[in-house]
Amino acid sequence: MLQSHYYQPAIALWRSLELDLWQDCALPQPILDVGCGNGYVASLVLPQDGRAVGLDMVQSELRIARHLATYRGVVQSVGDAMPFGGEQFASVFSNCVVEHIPNLDEVLAEIGRCLRPDGIFAFTTVSHRFLEMLGPIGRFRVTGRHAEAEAYAQQTNARLGHYNYHSPEQWREKLASAGLTMREATYFAPAPFIASWEHLDVALTRRVWRGRRQIDVYRRLVARKLVPRGLFVWYWYQRYRHLLDMPLLPAEEGGGLFIVAERSG
Repeated sequence: MLQSHYYQPAIALWRSLELDLWQDCALPQPILDVGCGNGYVASLVLPQDGRAVGLDMVQSELRIARHLATYRGVVQSVGDAMPFGGEQFASVFSNCVVEHIPNLDEVLAEIGRCLRPDGIFAFTTVSHRFLEMLGPIGRFRVTGRHAEAEAYAQQTNARLGHYNYHSPEQWREKLASAGLTMREATYFAPAPFIASWEHLDVALTRRVWRGRRQIDVYRRLVARKLVPRGLFVWYWYQRYRHLLDMPLLPAEEGGGLFIVAERSG
């Protein structure tokens, strides 16, 4: 992940946790990748046999995805009006997307419509615990500064584009409304990981020079061959790989969720 995201190690860290969870999730074909982006995650997770279909709103991302061996086709579309017939896919795959969808119920209904009976919907997302695990919010609330905690939460949502933070129980209800039965809900990303991840993400997206973020400066340095990409990869790996070894304690709720649901037959 750092080879792809040498300029933003926070993304590489989060994706690494997700990729570990996907390793044991077998999805029957054909697969619909909702929010596929440039297809990079799917290229590491899904079969590379050209049978999946990618769906995203951003045309520039789809231009990259359509050249991957993962997909037989990609479609530019919004999630609440998918241009597919009913019961067309055996699986729907979605990685770190549903938290960014404001009209979530409508999109879930479309996913349920497009799935075959007994089809699988598997996805990763942030959990209901994500915001309270952020370092500043916890400190604000402990000291009774609730207005500042709420303001920081709103700033975080605006920065990350987040709309949804649901518990497994809330996901069970939402999925049921779309004709889907939740079969598995697994937490990942313990509180110490979330606090370190957020500190890193905020620091690297701060604007530091002529309105540019640190991550923009890093990309510019590599593009101009002033710093080799491998130096960033080595540095971030050495400094932050320990975060991936943080286990969830028994009964601990993490800041992320991996959910598998099934459409009723």
